[in-house]
Amino acid sequence: MAGLALLAACGGAGPQVNETVANVAVTATPEPVATRHVIDDAGLISPQGEASIQARLAALEKNSNRRVLVMTVPSLNGQSIDAASERIGMEKGLSDGVLLLISSGDRQMRLSVGAGAMKLLTDREASHIVEQVMRPDLRASRYEAGIEKGVDRIASELSAAFT
Repeated sequence: MAGLALLAACGGAGPQVNETVANVAVTATPEPVATRHVIDDAGLISPQGEASIQARLAALEKNSNRRVLVMTVPSLNGQSIDAASERIGMEKGLSDGVLLLISSGDRQMRLSVGAGAMKLLTDREASHIVEQVMRPDLRASRYEAGIEKGVDRIASELSAAFT
């Protein structure tokens, strides 16, 4: 639905999983939920903008228990944006949160809303944020402005139920 995906629920720190790969035992543990809310690998956001967005989203998480992650990447390396956002959402524990993924080189973005946040941020509103709030700035290469506007709108929708 217009840039949205349901993220499968994933548990917290569960039991360790042991695998044998090429006769070498590998122990994998689930990645803990990170405290970072902005991962700007594509370099689209200034340090000041990143700090501002980080502070806004940390406060939102504290007040609403809804985590939002903004992630920019230079490329999806041939992976679809749908598959990448689902994988990242599961890895980062966003089943009750929101992922805003932007691939600058592929000129794609996706706003993925986890099942636990769908009553607060509907498909219709998420689509509006992507198409009407963010896309005009992103198309004009005003990446930081578009991301900040999107984050403001996402935060507003998620916090409305708690005010």
